[in-house]
Amino acid sequence: MDIRKYKLDSDFKNLSLEIDFNVGLDDRANTDFKKGDIAPRIQAHVIIRGGLIEDVNNRVLEILKRDFYKKDDLMYAFKNWVFIVDRESPEGARPHNHTRMSDLTTKGEWTWVYYVTMPNNLEGDDGRIYFYDYENGEETSFLPEVGDLIIFPAHLHHLPKTSKKSNINRRIIGGIISEVSYKTKKTLM
Repeated sequence: MDIRKYKLDSDFKNLSLEIDFNVGLDDRANTDFKKGDIAPRIQAHVIIRGGLIEDVNNRVLEILKRDFYKKDDLMYAFKNWVFIVDRESPEGARPHNHTRMSDLTTKGEWTWVYYVTMPNNLEGDDGRIYFYDYENGEETSFLPEVGDLIIFPAHLHHLPKTSKKSNINRRIIGGIISEVSYKTKKTLM
């Protein structure tokens, strides 16, 4: 399984605040006090531009261009969201992947997750992220730490485990990238 882990430093306190503020700006977001059209419980599209979220996005894009696509002049489709997990969040019903992106017609190639906060009172497999390669019958998991950036193929099924005992929120920034070319893809004209 091609799962790559990087360590990125950030202003985690202010990045957490920006994520929380971003959720409040997205009218489609789910929060405790309203039900938007995005599942799971607390998730939102990235609305804020020019802040710390965008700084993380830009650093991830540089890694993808350098280590995955091996080119600087990459034209790409990008889907980005923030995700907050707390003890009230339901666990994923089943492993899922990100080959199809809502609001986009292109197929995802790479998914990334950046861990901004993690609870410090986890037990068992709480907080772990599981990966499943059904074609080869492989499974792996690990416990992410604050500052971990995990990049993996969009087709790879994964399941993050939540903690029912923790009051501490875990905030995650995620995205999908897909290389595109107007020379090889259908256009309206």
